[in-house]
Amino acid sequence: INIGLYGGTATASLSTSDSRLQVARLRDGGRFSGTGSLTWVAYGPVRDELVTVEYSADGGSTWTLIGQTLAANESITWNSANGSYDSSVLGVWRVRTADGLIVSASDSLFALRNQPLTFYVNDASTAGDIYTSAPGLPSNAGVSSNAPRDTVQSIIDDYALEPGDVVYIDTGSYSAAAAITIGFFDRGSAAAPVLFQGSTHEAAGGSIFTRTTAGPVFDVTDAASYIHLRHLEVRPAAGSGSSGIRFNQNSDNGVVEWVNVAGGVNGFDLSSVANVEIRHSSVRGASGSGLLLGSNAQGILFEHNVAWSNQFGININAANAQAVLRHNIIGVFGSGRAAYRTLSSPSWTVNPALIPIQSDYNNFVIEDGAASLLVATTPVTFRLPASLSTWIRMSENDVHSLTVDPLFVDAAAGNFRLLSEAGYSLPGGGFTNAAVTSALIDAGDPAISVGAESGPNGGRRNIGQYGGTPFASRTPAEPRLVIRNLEDGGWVRDTAVLRWFASGLAPGALVDLAYSIDDGANWVTLTNGIPATAESFNWDTTGVTPMPIGRWRVRSSADPALEAVNSRYFAVRNQPLTYYVNDGSTDGDVYTTVAGSAAQSGAFSNAPRASIQSILDDYELLPGDVIYVDTGNYTVSAPLDFDFLDRGLSGSPVTLQGSVNRASPGTRITAAAGGPILRARDGAGHLIFRDLTLLPSGTGSGTGIRLEGNAHNALIERVNVAGGVNGFD
Repeated sequence: INIGLYGGTATASLSTSDSRLQVARLRDGGRFSGTGSLTWVAYGPVRDELVTVEYSADGGSTWTLIGQTLAANESITWNSANGSYDSSVLGVWRVRTADGLIVSASDSLFALRNQPLTFYVNDASTAGDIYTSAPGLPSNAGVSSNAPRDTVQSIIDDYALEPGDVVYIDTGSYSAAAAITIGFFDRGSAAAPVLFQGSTHEAAGGSIFTRTTAGPVFDVTDAASYIHLRHLEVRPAAGSGSSGIRFNQNSDNGVVEWVNVAGGVNGFDLSSVANVEIRHSSVRGASGSGLLLGSNAQGILFEHNVAWSNQFGININAANAQAVLRHNIIGVFGSGRAAYRTLSSPSWTVNPALIPIQSDYNNFVIEDGAASLLVATTPVTFRLPASLSTWIRMSENDVHSLTVDPLFVDAAAGNFRLLSEAGYSLPGGGFTNAAVTSALIDAGDPAISVGAESGPNGGRRNIGQYGGTPFASRTPAEPRLVIRNLEDGGWVRDTAVLRWFASGLAPGALVDLAYSIDDGANWVTLTNGIPATAESFNWDTTGVTPMPIGRWRVRSSADPALEAVNSRYFAVRNQPLTYYVNDGSTDGDVYTTVAGSAAQSGAFSNAPRASIQSILDDYELLPGDVIYVDTGNYTVSAPLDFDFLDRGLSGSPVTLQGSVNRASPGTRITAAAGGPILRARDGAGHLIFRDLTLLPSGTGSGTGIRLEGNAHNALIERVNVAGGVNGFD
């Protein structure tokens, strides 16, 4: 019977008398797997002949028998998974007569999919190649190592990737104006992800992807789940939305490993995805964030990575984002930069459980005015100081994290291996020894195995990109003690937990703990002879004299030369503290007995600092604290800022107290540039500014005192402003 309007009627078109075969199923391509029927239509006398059905895995160059049957049957059952037929995306099938004079084959290639497939991509060069033996060409099929394609996107566009497929991308440089987009029809499965595998030939440069326009370099989108990206060098362009790798739109369960992103706006951009893991990767020099967690980014694991010299290390850009962060190294440098950033309400300061991350056993380098945390919420921006202690206290995160120089091999070049006297790995293979050893070796979570680290490894994994892998830096034989908390300052009160870790000590080794309230001049024993492996001690500070220049140390009981002392002093804060500032003269002074100096602590009247700004920079002011600024003349080049962390409480304000010897001529502060001299902002409150003479600039909105950004409950008393644009704003 004919197909169509007149089929089965007296007016139907007449059948031909010529013999002809016409392939039906898979004629225009498609997919076949397992067991099913191949169908055709037979016309004319050939219907009474025996026909042969064959399959080609190479586009018709060679053929494998499927079977024989009567042409009139117009179908044959094909068990394609019996081991006789190679899976391929270059599939063709045909039906023919025994003499081959009458034949019909599928017009378009189809995919036979009983096993995962492998694809190959190469640039125009074979230098340093490890997967392919020829340059990539757009005319190549990309299914064999000797005929690779020239772009990853062409593989994605021409072939629907399936679970278990691997796209090998050889050594070389790949540049494009558009994103490499991996979508719904390229997804993997839990047992068989789709893998995009770059070159492991690090010494030859690896597989370098550069995007020349704004946007992500790799865009995993549209529910493309179980996508793995490995061993890629990614170079985003500048401009809005630029990122190294973006996962969005329910593209869950992705894995990123050994991916290094340099430049662009964000390294890894995740939103509306779950259970994405990023490991052994790095982001450096991004104008935005190392890791950007957007709306509904849930169950994210960020582990053994380096986020270095970006504006923000981790940017939690939505209240419903959630991530686990461990064994990472985060370095931020400069004003306006922060290790962590969040848009969430500062309500987490009351309830740490509201913080959407779990973070520990990391290392932070926070320098040149950067902050540990920036909370950007309208109209107030809250900043935590560079010291991790406030972040740890308020968030209950990073209690075992460190703040030390990681001692990278070459951070500027993106080589984030840790220096070690016992050896660090080389890009071309092997190990070489350094003259120093990073404190991050063996500093990882002892509850997690050492992994594949080669020996000697101390039985404990390293923090950083290479921790837990065969490329991890090795553990020296010399014993080490390393301080974990208060290394970069901060403050303690009531009961404080002191933490350290030990490496290379003899089994059963003991340590002694002591503290100093005078910057290490004198030491008071806390305890002696506790196991080095305890790695923590509860210190009751309630009987300790309040002082802002404390130190603590851990020392081997058997070898007093083996010890560790925190690098920057911390404060013992069971009562309010006083600080002292003086200019270069003692004339008319009422609070101090010597001239001020940047080398002095500012904690005593006989050791005043030379500037108010240095007190604000080095110490976190708490309710009841007083800064005494003695008689003299002071010049500031930028506003003296009191913010969220310098606030007092009702009945216990923070006070900036000038000299009461106003005839000598009191405390005079002159602005060398426009803007306010004193500024309270970002939720600062319960402040007193008293007994000051302020001389603002006559240009650039020169102001004596400005209150902004929800600053509140300020008392300004006996403050005289002369000149400038505004007195009080």
